[in-house]
Amino acid sequence: MRTTGRNSPLRDAIRATCPEREAELDLALFTGMRRGEQFTLKWADVHRDQGYLEVHGKTGRRQVQTNAKTFEAIEQLRKRRTDSDFVCTETQRDGQADWRRWFEKAVKAAGIRNFHWHDLRHTFCSRELISGLDIRTVQKLAGHASIVTMTKYAHLSPEHLREAAKKIGG
Repeated sequence: MRTTGRNSPLRDAIRATCPEREAELDLALFTGMRRGEQFTLKWADVHRDQGYLEVHGKTGRRQVQTNAKTFEAIEQLRKRRTDSDFVCTETQRDGQADWRRWFEKAVKAAGIRNFHWHDLRHTFCSRELISGLDIRTVQKLAGHASIVTMTKYAHLSPEHLREAAKKIGG
């Protein structure tokens, strides 16, 4: 089952239960950021002109490369902006844990089992590989320290594997 596409049960559930959160879903899907990196992202770390976001997470500071879709999501979040320094308006201070449960509620409402925020990183990596990017590039985009870690994130669809097999010896 496709869980995160433009017409998916998860997106439909988010649109029905918490439509203001769709941009946060898109930001995760288009960047592969960890939940904590996204939750603590500050407006000062959004570098649109240079095409990156500077995040502070598990592996320290890193630049997350962006594209037009990323900035569409950022602009949607900017419309919700309060006087907070953080992109996610619920973040009030550095070091705050993300205890929001909107995503888990949307997953449940969509009838999806065993799917978590971190699986959006897997989706990001898999989509990038399927689109034709090499594994080393996807590793860097996702901020993985090693290729070994990266390979744990790459889940290729049966359709993609069938198409790849057709190209062998061709």
